[in-house]
Amino acid sequence: MGRAIEKAAVLGAGLRGIQIAAQFANAGVPTLLFDVSQPAAEKGIAALARVRPAPLFQPENASLLVPCNYRDHLNRLDEADWVLEAIVERADAKVKLFTAILPHLKPETIVSSSGAGLSLSEMSRRLPPEFTEYFLITHFFHSPRYNRLLEMVGSAYNRPELLRKTAVFCENTLGKGVVLAKDTPGLLAYRIGVFAILLALALARRMNLPLEAADRLVAAVTGCPGDGIFGVADMLGLDVVARLALAIREKCPGDEAREMFRVPALLKTMLQRKCTGKKSGRGFYDREGEIPRCLHWQSLEYRPCQAVSLPGLENAEQQPSREERIRALAFSADSAGKFVWEFFSRLLIYAANRVPETADDVAAVDNAVKWGFEWEAGPFEIWDALGPEKSIARMRAEGKKAPLWVQAMIHAGQGTFYAFEKGTAGYFDVHSGKVRSLPEDSRVIPLLSEKRKSAAMREVPGASLWDLGQGVLCAEILSNRQWVSMASPAELNWLEPPLLDLLEEALEIIPAGGYKGLVIAARGPHFSAGTGLAALLTLCETRQWGKIEWMCRKWQDAGQRLRYAPFPVVSAPFHRALNAGLELALAADRVIAAAEFYGGLTWAEAGLIPLCGGVLRLLRNHFEAMEAAQPGPFPPVQKTFETLFTSRVSNSAAEALALGYLKTQDRIVMNRDHLIYHARQEVLELAENYRPPQPPGNLVLPGEGGRLVLETRLDNLVKAGKISPYDGLVGKKLAYVLTGGNQAGPLAAVSEQTILDLEREMAVSLCREAPARERLAHFLKTGRRLRN
Repeated sequence: MGRAIEKAAVLGAGLRGIQIAAQFANAGVPTLLFDVSQPAAEKGIAALARVRPAPLFQPENASLLVPCNYRDHLNRLDEADWVLEAIVERADAKVKLFTAILPHLKPETIVSSSGAGLSLSEMSRRLPPEFTEYFLITHFFHSPRYNRLLEMVGSAYNRPELLRKTAVFCENTLGKGVVLAKDTPGLLAYRIGVFAILLALALARRMNLPLEAADRLVAAVTGCPGDGIFGVADMLGLDVVARLALAIREKCPGDEAREMFRVPALLKTMLQRKCTGKKSGRGFYDREGEIPRCLHWQSLEYRPCQAVSLPGLENAEQQPSREERIRALAFSADSAGKFVWEFFSRLLIYAANRVPETADDVAAVDNAVKWGFEWEAGPFEIWDALGPEKSIARMRAEGKKAPLWVQAMIHAGQGTFYAFEKGTAGYFDVHSGKVRSLPEDSRVIPLLSEKRKSAAMREVPGASLWDLGQGVLCAEILSNRQWVSMASPAELNWLEPPLLDLLEEALEIIPAGGYKGLVIAARGPHFSAGTGLAALLTLCETRQWGKIEWMCRKWQDAGQRLRYAPFPVVSAPFHRALNAGLELALAADRVIAAAEFYGGLTWAEAGLIPLCGGVLRLLRNHFEAMEAAQPGPFPPVQKTFETLFTSRVSNSAAEALALGYLKTQDRIVMNRDHLIYHARQEVLELAENYRPPQPPGNLVLPGEGGRLVLETRLDNLVKAGKISPYDGLVGKKLAYVLTGGNQAGPLAAVSEQTILDLEREMAVSLCREAPARERLAHFLKTGRRLRN
């Protein structure tokens, strides 16, 4: 099996099929999309534009999808290296289709089924050997673009290298996290996830715990974003949850918790009311209005979600580490602790009983749950935080029975499921009864201290400095605040002022220590949403204009020092990189961005303009992008103005390139786990014969003439009622900076420092305006934009 996967085919242009095909297109792989008729296939491709969230990085990627039908185009299957089936979940229909396509496949073509409810072995027994050698299950979990999990199942009929080589392609090219699962109903993530949803529902109703409180408690332990366990149910679809529960209960007679999969009456009632979750707008949450509402257990009506105030939760959120937060919450004596303990003690036992039934090891279970449901910690990592020995003793006292292999692990003196010794991570292996090393991937460079051979070189609140090896250091962003506000959770990695001091140290350490360069990275679900808005609002309300000006100058200066450092600097942003977070990333020589990169300078939404050098960064990018066309000074200014004034946020790294946040020499990485590795490699490549960039020549900006054009457009928008008068003021301040203030003109170029000075001056002047303070306060309170 030495052939590369250069072209794919997807059989079935329903919702799942088109989303799988879209991810191949996102990865640059041409894909044939088949359905029963040509109009059906074409309709499937057209539907991609309406699906939310968008399956494609950018609409242009649809050009890589070719509509085909079974009657006219089966002969084209010999173009494909991988054929993925995504039709109705019925074994007879799938086997019939596989039999029909077999004569048209070239040798060694991979064929996979996308379902999670049918047995691979049973289907394989009904198919010829030359087909089953390359036949497997590849279950793309939920939304194939956004969800990392891909569960892969092989059989005894497969070629030995099939799973490994297919997994490598999925990890590198499609950006997936691959878990090898057993051939069991529901596979791995659904089996545990559906159990968790039904367990949480039963416990919350029995304990009369409001829905939003139960969600907040589960999220506090797992670190899952959004609405917690019931939010996950809405995401999957309550009809899907019910269907999976029925299938697992029917097909897993030996499951010790089989009765938990009996669909509860409440869920049946919701389905009768067409409340199926996010796709219908209503599920456990009602999202049809501006303000989300929650289901009330007793009345089964929706009511406004309430703030959650529980002593055990509040105490846990004050703890300095995730492990301590988990212990504090689970062992709390109040209602919060009772729910958390009952939920997780039963969930952990259930997950442990699925090893080795659904997967061979605890790492596979943890990865499936983390990648599938976006938890920060999997079941066995949570159990390690609780303390297996202590928790098992309490389980035993309450009549709960941990699996024998877990008891044997404790009896053998192994106190945790994971072990870290001399920089090597290991896990307790059920089969051998010993700790085995986790497989290492050279492209995955963890920053967590317990997973590395050395501790951080420097640590300050909100940041740390690491040695990545091979002469490259890494400045890592990590918010040290557990909770900022409902609109500003710490998971957004707010930049802390001590980061500036750490960057100053790095600028001295790297040349003095003979290091080759610096990577700027982050830990957590997002790169950074920028500086804390609450602190900025406080400075505005207390009229500390000098402090605001000083803060802006510090961030601007830090960006310039990084930009013109005597060594290469590479940033590695992913997911949200907003405002000062993006401004910091754009100061680097190169940006190595994750494919899922949502970058934007959204200061205008808060009634401000960029504070930390963003105007200069984006303006420079547009001038460089248009340099060959030589359009004159106004087009780059106009493009920058449109992006900043409308607070455009990229839907992907590909769109960030189109918006000018990324440059053509920057790179996009599909797998976020490989991001730091590629950033380090970029530093090493740049370091060879590196010449520090010299400040470029002054910029020729349009001056007053260009500014009048932009101001006239703004005045017309205000008169038409499309923007508020204050929006018009913000736009005029931005136009003043972009056109070079009173210093620029056809014969008077301006320096980068002049643009930074103008940016800072206009930003501080807007901070003095009452509407800006009102917008900041409203956003921090509600998470929504105020149009005033």
